Amino acid sequence: HVSGYLAPTLGMIKVYTPQSGTVVESRVAEGQQVKRGDTLMVVSSERASNSSAATQAAMLHELQARRDSLSRELAKQAEIDTLTARGIEDRIRGLGSELVQARAQLGIQRSRVASAERTVERNRQLLAAKFVSEATVQQKLEELLDQRAQVAAVERVIAGLEREIDSARTDLETSGLRRANNSAALGRQISEIEQQLTEGDARREVVLTAPADGTVTTVLAERGQAVAPDAPLLSILPAGAALEARLLVPTR
Repeated sequence: HVSGYLAPTLGMIKVYTPQSGTVVESRVAEGQQVKRGDTLMVVSSERASNSSAATQAAMLHELQARRDSLSRELAKQAEIDTLTARGIEDRIRGLGSELVQARAQLGIQRSRVASAERTVERNRQLLAAKFVSEATVQQKLEELLDQRAQVAAVERVIAGLEREIDSARTDLETSGLRRANNSAALGRQISEIEQQLTEGDARREVVLTAPADGTVTTVLAERGQAVAPDAPLLSILPAGAALEARLLVPTR
């Protein structure tokens, strides 16, 4: 007589848990046929130990509080940015109204200058005919110069208003870009926290599935049992594999 053992021709598939925890569900038994993707076991990390569960719960609570705080900050910042943009738009409209009035005033003032020029020319002709004095002509010239000075003053006002409008429009555009950047930055932070929360929830419970079709040959973990990543939970004989006998024959 010689001793030996049976071994699968395609190798045995061993299933491990990626994290320590407790088996909360076991859906297979030895000899059961399974398909790739079938649920074999569910391992919960919350029941691994009281301390680790408390630590994870505290971490998730902190992440949720941070996410909620960022969400409130995002909403508040959006409100502030909206009010800021509205204020700039109101300012632009106000400056635009002032500019319309200033341009209308400029038109009136130029008409006055033209009238004053005609008056000066008429008084020069009267001076040549000896109908008015030199002093009268000089007075009309001074009035003309005063009207021209007022034209220049209105033109300066118009130039100033145009500069202010251009500056306000730049502020509005910059405000929009800043608002978009701030919203994007806060949005990224919220997304990162959401991802961490999702990953944290996923780590609470791990579903172990069959990596290939086959037959469950050995179940090493039961419901309620604590498990670790360094020990297999069950073994699967791949579909199509045969068992071959391997004899241990002593050599002489």
